[in-house]
Amino acid sequence: SDGTRGISGHSDGKVRVWETEEPDNDWANPFQRPSTILEGHDGFVLGVVFSPDGTLAVSADESGRIIVWDMATNTEKGRLVGHTSGVRSIAISTDNKLAVSADEVDDDSTIRVWDLDTNMEKSAFKGNKIKTVCISPSGTFVLSGSWDSMLMCWDLETGKSTPLQGHSSFVDDIAITPDGKLAVSTSGDETIKIWTLENQANSEHKSMKLGESGGRVAISKCGKFAATVNYGTKSTFDPKKTAKIWDLHKGEEVGSESLLGGSSCVIC
Repeated sequence: SDGTRGISGHSDGKVRVWETEEPDNDWANPFQRPSTILEGHDGFVLGVVFSPDGTLAVSADESGRIIVWDMATNTEKGRLVGHTSGVRSIAISTDNKLAVSADEVDDDSTIRVWDLDTNMEKSAFKGNKIKTVCISPSGTFVLSGSWDSMLMCWDLETGKSTPLQGHSSFVDDIAITPDGKLAVSTSGDETIKIWTLENQANSEHKSMKLGESGGRVAISKCGKFAATVNYGTKSTFDPKKTAKIWDLHKGEEVGSESLLGGSSCVIC
């Protein structure tokens, strides 16, 4: 979105939208209270994401229910029906036409691609212990990261999958540059890797030491930098987290900042 809103899913089945421009907000904690609560889930909301332009949001819960929200009216726009087990990872294409989701079945995960104009499934792929997914800006391919350390590139036209091998532990998060030429992944092996996606190369370009196990990653709009945030030193609720900035062309860390509070969110 435009950086003025946050969105979160909760164990009570509610999706909360947070605003940063309320008069009584302070800079130390800009997201003080939810401005809107969206209801429609019966169980724990495991995943939620804004569309790139902030006009839509998609949330998913432990039963596999996925809801599309119209953020202009804060109302339900539709449901994506197909998963029968918990869905944690969701992504939306830059043109708002496609969504991709993956369920959490241990040995037989399913990646589903959805048409957001009709809320119908377009295609589905079988993966192994999928942890995270993202969709290319062009909407032509999907990347998935698994608990078994494998990155896969899925061609949405042919259904063909290509492995990207290099991590030695679970793939925690993935992001793709706006031009679709590079991907960035974080892993439990304490590395951040840059992958070349041009000309079907799908090969590891650079690998840098992350210094902690896994973490979230986002890429700047210019496509030159990535930002990562780790989960803390003791647990996902540990406030001692570090944000790092990476130069994707040089393949090196160019800055870091300690964060206060429990956020594992990256705005880049």
